Amino acid sequence: MDYFDGIPGWLTFAGNKYVEGKQIREVKEMAVLLAKQELVNLIEEKRRVSTLTASRYKNALKCLAKGENSWSRLQSCIEMEENSTISSSVIDNIIRSLEKMSIIKDYEFLDRVYKDASKLL
Repeated sequence: MDYFDGIPGWLTFAGNKYVEGKQIREVKEMAVLLAKQELVNLIEEKRRVSTLTASRYKNALKCLAKGENSWSRLQSCIEMEENSTISSSVIDNIIRSLEKMSIIKDYEFLDRVYKDASKLL
């Protein structure tokens, strides 16, 4: 159950599914798929702004999930994914936005479920 010890809702989700008779492995998979869908929805919302914005959020989440946990490493990773240079203000906006949503803090996921979900994007 340590896996769900991030965002309080995941622990409740896991407990409810376990009481329903689901195995922990299955509950983990269900949680990751649900988190992935939430991230896909976030990316789609950003797509309303622009396709490039959506792509950058997706790449940022993937890079953070790979352990690119500093400003320079994250910027380098996103630039490699996009094969272009990205301004510092763009990276700053993405980081601030993900922090406001309580997905990350200090370039680390606050929750293992979202980290694993980001690897699937």
